[in-house]
Amino acid sequence: MTQSESKKIAKKLKDEKKYVEALEIYERLWTEVKDAWTGYFIAVCLRQTDQLDECREFHLKFNLLFPNMLPMKTELLWLDYKQLIKNYKNQNFEEDGEKILAQCDQYSSDTGRVYIKTVLGVVMRLDDKPNQKLKWLDKLDQSILDNNVFRFNDISYPADRKRYFIQYAYALISLGSYNGYIADQMSRLGFSGEKHTAFYKVISKSFNFEYDGIPKIYIKPLALVLKNLSEEINLRKKRNAEIIYSRNKRLSVSDLSHFKYCPVSYAINRTFRVYSPESWQKDEWKREKIYLVDRYKIFHKSKDIKLAFNDTNIEMNQDTLDKFNAIFESKIELNNATTKEVKIMEGSDKNISGAPDYIFLHPKGARFVVTEKFSRYQSTDFKNPFESDLIKHYSFIEHFNNYKLSFGLFLTWYYTHQIVEDGKDDEKKIVIIDYRLTKVSLDQKSRNLLQTTMNDVDKFSKTQFLEVNGQQLSQPIKCLNCSVISYCHHKTGRYNEVSLPYEILPLQDI
Repeated sequence: MTQSESKKIAKKLKDEKKYVEALEIYERLWTEVKDAWTGYFIAVCLRQTDQLDECREFHLKFNLLFPNMLPMKTELLWLDYKQLIKNYKNQNFEEDGEKILAQCDQYSSDTGRVYIKTVLGVVMRLDDKPNQKLKWLDKLDQSILDNNVFRFNDISYPADRKRYFIQYAYALISLGSYNGYIADQMSRLGFSGEKHTAFYKVISKSFNFEYDGIPKIYIKPLALVLKNLSEEINLRKKRNAEIIYSRNKRLSVSDLSHFKYCPVSYAINRTFRVYSPESWQKDEWKREKIYLVDRYKIFHKSKDIKLAFNDTNIEMNQDTLDKFNAIFESKIELNNATTKEVKIMEGSDKNISGAPDYIFLHPKGARFVVTEKFSRYQSTDFKNPFESDLIKHYSFIEHFNNYKLSFGLFLTWYYTHQIVEDGKDDEKKIVIIDYRLTKVSLDQKSRNLLQTTMNDVDKFSKTQFLEVNGQQLSQPIKCLNCSVISYCHHKTGRYNEVSLPYEILPLQDI
């Protein structure tokens, strides 16, 4: 077998995390030819198999042959991190952490990850020193932290960003300073007077509870509050949001929904590329979130509708069986809910576009559009859908005649958190406990609502100016659950005009 063939086999084993087998091949290759990359992969495999002393000795020998290989210098930092920071017997972890950081740059593509992991690794060991914990956390620029959930053995673990704010929450709780911290941050964002009080009351309620009459704090909800405040402050400081505004943009179904929900939301979504906050809870789903299309596939594979809902606490009564049987016996013609490449549909008059979650064709010939949503059980839309959601269906039925849509279905899955019986202490997972399926059709009232909204959006788009009642727009529960809260200064109730493109205001001095 040639060296090239052996390297391919070793790389495949390494990529599959079979480090012991890969190491055996790399070490044989190293005895034949002292190749820099072969040596690098030996170091990686030694570290991954916890042969840390052997790994450090190999680094010394390698450095004599290849003293300037940058990836190997970074690999040595990873060895330092594992041997000095992750080693809980090492009591000099702070001092060692400082030495590692001195050789890293958190913004570097080479050493940035080592910097971040070192800070978070040190922070995790400072529970009895909250001031030190905060000092170390403040070394990190939270805006660069990863939002991607880490998966190991089919279990999801929090992203670095979530770990960061959970640790920040722990430190503030230990110091008893979280109330003052939140109040100060709100003042920097422009809240004052009654609005400051009203918003703080709702924010505080999200993470405070009592157990046997003793006040307690929910860590993750408090961490989420800190994340939202920190993200907005960072956005206000840097004012570097990605602008996508185009004055001649074609109207979309989402535009109508955003405008109906709040004209400021429309202006922000029209101006900036807004990223979904969904990743914050992704690790709490325990495994992957299950969508309607996933249940559809389970049903068609097993022919057992109850099996498709086996992971939920939904009561499978006859009404539920009838509703989902009608969906599952239909053919999926379009799935935008889980596909990476979303298919944009064009209205029959070519003046509007949209991307529905699903389109189904029933065996009897009726074609219908489905919108899918996940909401907390305590959500304010539990009894009735918002008009901002329904208007999507009005638009598809009225203006996409070329698709011959007969009606719409608005599906909301309601979830809550439940203790994981076989999990870690106080570990919770998200469980679907109920649903609401609303059939949507057009009547004169809904047509009038749709046309009025389209006219209002068109006028705002052309004039680029809209007068609003700032006090009425500012509603704590609604604003705090809005996906564009970090971009919005109208939530403070102090502004009565909205402009296109939307402007992010600077921070308030306090």
